[in-house]
Amino acid sequence: MKVWLAIILMCCVVVGCSNVRDPISDPPDRTEKQDGSLTATRQVGDYVLQLVATPEGEQLIHFRPSIKYVGEQTEHEIFHGVGLFDIDLHHDGKSILPPRSSIDLGVTTILKANVWYTEEKELQLTQEQLRDIPMDEIQVVLEARFESEETGFDDKKRMILYLHEIQPD
Repeated sequence: MKVWLAIILMCCVVVGCSNVRDPISDPPDRTEKQDGSLTATRQVGDYVLQLVATPEGEQLIHFRPSIKYVGEQTEHEIFHGVGLFDIDLHHDGKSILPPRSSIDLGVTTILKANVWYTEEKELQLTQEQLRDIPMDEIQVVLEARFESEETGFDDKKRMILYLHEIQPD
């Protein structure tokens, strides 16, 4: 009996210490590569997030984050800061980008049902980031932060994917 208990305990330790990467918490529902760009989409409640990412050389990535309201209303009003979207790069759960400030002005945007609202963003990676951190360990985190009467205050919709998925094959 003691031998079996010791074997079970050792198996638990080995499994607990294994280096299996945790699955990402908010993955896209669908991804598609076309003409050098990656399009990732994820539905969260009455909203669909979309991120179109296009690498421009080795260090620069052009992003087009979008949100679409798919609820029952024909128009849906949201309130947000200057930028509705935030794109960040994470490694081991922490941002690898320099600190940024955001302005929380009360911008109002009317989302029409089933029509994309899109912004343009770019991120520049440094040589050190490319050299020191493996691409398959960097997560691209897209967040849409807003308030609405329907969803309550401080609503945040997220989608996370890995940076290596964006790079050309």
